[in-house]
Amino acid sequence: MADPPHTVPTSPYHEFQGPHPHVPNWYPYELTEAFTDDNGVVFYESPERLLLLRIIKLDDVATLRRYQAANSDPKFLLYEGHYLEDQFGAAASYGSRDCLAVLLECWQSVGGFQQTVFTLPNARCGTLLHLACAGAQVETVMLLLSDPWRADFGDVRALDTYMHLGTPLLQAAGSWGSSINRKFHRAGRSDSLQERLARSEETIRILLERGASASDTKFLGDAIEYTVLSEAVRGASSALIERLIEEGADVNATVMDALGDCGGDSNKSGINLAHIASKHANLGALQVVMDKGDNLVRQVDSYGRICLHYAAIGDYQGGLYMVEREDIIQRVTDIIKFLFTSDSLKEGSAVNKQDCYKNTSLHYAMRRRDDLPNGDIGFAIARILCEHGADASIRGWNGWTPLHSLCVSLMESEPVETALIDLLLAHSAGVGEVDTFGCTALHYIARQLPQVGAAQHLLSRGADVRAVNSKGDTPLHEAARGEIHIKTLDSVAMDLSLKAADKARVQDAMLQALTQGLLPDEISSLLDQANKEGKTPRQLCEETLENWRQMDERFAPQESEEDRHADQELYRILAAQLQRKGQDTAADLYAGNNPPAVEGAGAGGEGERVTEDEDGGQAEQGATGAARRREYVDGGAPVAVEYKHTCYDSTVCCAAV
Repeated sequence: MADPPHTVPTSPYHEFQGPHPHVPNWYPYELTEAFTDDNGVVFYESPERLLLLRIIKLDDVATLRRYQAANSDPKFLLYEGHYLEDQFGAAASYGSRDCLAVLLECWQSVGGFQQTVFTLPNARCGTLLHLACAGAQVETVMLLLSDPWRADFGDVRALDTYMHLGTPLLQAAGSWGSSINRKFHRAGRSDSLQERLARSEETIRILLERGASASDTKFLGDAIEYTVLSEAVRGASSALIERLIEEGADVNATVMDALGDCGGDSNKSGINLAHIASKHANLGALQVVMDKGDNLVRQVDSYGRICLHYAAIGDYQGGLYMVEREDIIQRVTDIIKFLFTSDSLKEGSAVNKQDCYKNTSLHYAMRRRDDLPNGDIGFAIARILCEHGADASIRGWNGWTPLHSLCVSLMESEPVETALIDLLLAHSAGVGEVDTFGCTALHYIARQLPQVGAAQHLLSRGADVRAVNSKGDTPLHEAARGEIHIKTLDSVAMDLSLKAADKARVQDAMLQALTQGLLPDEISSLLDQANKEGKTPRQLCEETLENWRQMDERFAPQESEEDRHADQELYRILAAQLQRKGQDTAADLYAGNNPPAVEGAGAGGEGERVTEDEDGGQAEQGATGAARRREYVDGGAPVAVEYKHTCYDSTVCCAAV
C-alpha cells in the first residue's frame, strides 16, 4: 500500500489536513473535504469556516478558486461562519483585493442586493470601504471605488451604521497603528512603518480627491470623540497635515479620550492636537499645529496634563510598535527637546507639573519604560527630564515616587538598567521610601523574578530586605509569590513556555539576591516570618510552585505547529536581547538550552541532585549548569547540599533556601 501523500510542512493550511472533530447539526453543509491540492493532500473545513478565512487573509485567490470549485453550490462561499469574523470583512481588512473580487462576483451572481437569503456584505462586520480604509488597503479601496462596485460600495461620505465607524476618511486617518494593522501583521503579511505610512497617506489622498471632507468629525453624544486631523497627527507627514488644515480641518479642536488610552479614566476631554502629536512622537505634525493653532502647547487638558506628559506617556504599543528601537528613542527625545524650547516649558515648574493623578512626566516615563522590547527609552527620557530639573522625590498616584513607578512597571524579562536607578536616586529618589501600601521599591522589584540585577542594585544602594508593608509582607514574601512575564505583540502576559522547575530556578536566584550577605540564622528567620495572613515566604514558595505545576498541566496539551514556530521565533528574539545585556544563562532558558531541572532548589524546583562520592569528593557535574554548595536552611537546621543549578543572572550564585 502506497504511503499517504504529505503536504509541504510550510503550507499555511497544514492544520486543516484532518477533519474537524465537531460538526454541529445546524451546519448548512455536511462538509468533510474542502478541497484536494495538486499533491493529493486533502484539506478539511471547520464549522467556523476558518480554512476559508485563512485563504482570504492570505489573498490566495488560486486556492479560493479551488475551494469554490470543490462545492457545486455557487452560494457556498456566501454562508456566514465565524461569529466574530466574516469573509467579506476579512478580505477588506487584510487588503485581499483579489479574493474580495471573487466574493463580490459570487454575491452578484446570486442576485446581489435583490436577493434576501444572505446578509449584505456591508452589514456583516462593517462597511467594506470603511474596513479597507482602516487598514489603509489601497488596492482594495480602489476596487471598491471602481466600477462595477462603486455605486454599491464606493460612497466616500457614507456613515458606517453597523460598527459606527464614522466616514471612510476618519478610518483612513486613524489607520496608523490600528488593530487592523496588528491583525495584518499576525497574518504574516506585515510591512514596514514607512510602507504603512505611505499606504495611509495614499488612502487619504484618494478619498480627498473623490470628495471626502477634511472636516469630518466623530461625535460621542455632544462631545467630539475624534476628527480627521486628530487621527492624522498621530502619523501623517507635515505636508498632509497642512493640506487637511487648508481643506477645512479645525486645528484648534479638542477631542476626548474615550477609551482611556492616555493613561487614566475614560471620557476625559480637552485633548488638543499638540497633545496627540506629542504622545505619538510626530515632530513634523507637532510643529505644524503649533504654528497654525492658538497657543496649543500652553493648554492643559481635563487630566491637568500638558504636552510634556503626553510625550512621556508615549504610544509604544500603538503606532510606533514597528519602529526600530533606535528610531523610537530618537523620535521621542526629539519631541521632548523641542517642547523644552517653548517659552511655556522653559519655566522650571513645568517639568514637575502634576496632573489630576499627581503624576509628573517623570512618573509616566518610568511607567511606560516597559512598553518596548528594550527599556533604553525610559532612560533617555528620564535623563532629559532630569537635566531640566525633574524631581524624583515627588509622590504621584498611590504615593509612588518615580522609582516606585519604574519598579511597578517591570512586567517583562528585560533587565532594568542600573544606571536608570542611579539617575533617579541622584535626583532625590529615596531607596527606602514607602508608598500608600507601605511598599518600598524593593517590594515591587522582588515580584518580577527575572529582575535579579535590579534587586541586587537596590540592596547595594541601601534597600532593606526586612522592610514590612501594610500587609506584613517583606520583599521575600513578594518574591515567593512572584511571576515571570513575557512581552507579546499587544501586551504582557505570564510566560507559559517555562515549566515549573525552570521558574523555580529563576525564583531561587531572586531569593538568593535578596538574602545575599545574611547569616543562615537571619535567612531562616526571614523565611519563617509570617505576614498578616499568617503566611511565610517558605509556605508561599510551595504554593507558588504548586500553582506553576497546575499551570503546566493545564496549558501543556494543545499547541499547533504554527503556534510553536511563532513561540520559537519570539523566544529566539528574546534570547538575543538578553545575550546583548549579558544575561547568558537567562538566554539559555529562552533559547531552549535549559539544563536538567533541580531537586531541592529553593522554591521546591525538581531536578537532579549532585551528591558527594564515598571519599567526600564532588561527583562529576553535567555539561550544563554548575555544582553549587550552600547551607540549606530547613527549620533552622543547616544541611550541606550540592546540586546543579542554572542562575538567571550569571553574577548570582543560586541558592537552596
